[in-house]
Amino acid sequence: MEFILWIFYSILNYYLIKIYTYCMDLYFDIGGTHFRYYLFDTSKNKIYESVSEHNTSDIISELNKCISNINEEFNINTITVALPGIIKNNKIYGVNNLKLNDGTKLIEQYNSIFIKYINDGDAFVLGQSSKTLSNT
Repeated sequence: MEFILWIFYSILNYYLIKIYTYCMDLYFDIGGTHFRYYLFDTSKNKIYESVSEHNTSDIISELNKCISNINEEFNINTITVALPGIIKNNKIYGVNNLKLNDGTKLIEQYNSIFIKYINDGDAFVLGQSSKTLSNT
């Protein structure tokens, strides 16, 4: 019985550490040749970055796989994805360089986390604006 309680508390402790230590905001920047993501640790105000070339022509599957792999190690708070093209009603249009057909449906959520999509040009403007505002 003590061994079972020890296992239970060990597993509980693992998940509590995961929840309270590694809470991250996850941002993707997906372009024609590169697949980049940033993990932002809100508790430490620190950004971790990863860049890779596209391994597949199926960007949607690559995005889902990447989120799943990151979620194994970190507790994800939010997910935001910057893509070229027009994003409307959770579908994407005008993105020939990513080999996505017009009207391709985007992943709406991962587990219980809703995924927010933004045009990559808009993401650039927001990033530059926040950088400028933080320097004043």
